[in-house]
Amino acid sequence: MSSGSVIGSSHTIITRKGGKMEQDNPTTNQVNDMNRNPTGKGGFGDNPQNRSNGRWSGEDSVPYQYNKLIRMTVTKFKEWLKEHSEDDRTVAEELAYNAVLKARTDLKYLVEVTDRTSGRAVQTMKHEGDLITGIKVEIVNGTESESDEGI
Repeated sequence: MSSGSVIGSSHTIITRKGGKMEQDNPTTNQVNDMNRNPTGKGGFGDNPQNRSNGRWSGEDSVPYQYNKLIRMTVTKFKEWLKEHSEDDRTVAEELAYNAVLKARTDLKYLVEVTDRTSGRAVQTMKHEGDLITGIKVEIVNGTESESDEGI
């Protein structure tokens, strides 16, 4: 091979000079310059309130709030909204409160809240021989479709 440039990847240029290979790789140059904050100002040292302890809080989840709210007495549940102003409650608390409130009068919401807090009810299927019945299977091939409802 004659001397000159040989292009490796899109980011690496290998140059041959007097039989010696030299590599110019901008990615490697960036990795070697790891001091992204030369002044040392800012970050978690100056703002400890922004530091995460690395753990996820279940209290911030809607299912946790469902569980908390449905275990309250009716009187305590009615007082909860007055005791927790919009500035103090999280969106998860707000969503859970509204869903539990609606679940008291709407079956659909009651099923949703119950499924989220107690687990979904067992789903049964009719099984005969080697096949499961009552399920429609449709095989689609391009624009044609075939249906077999006996499966």
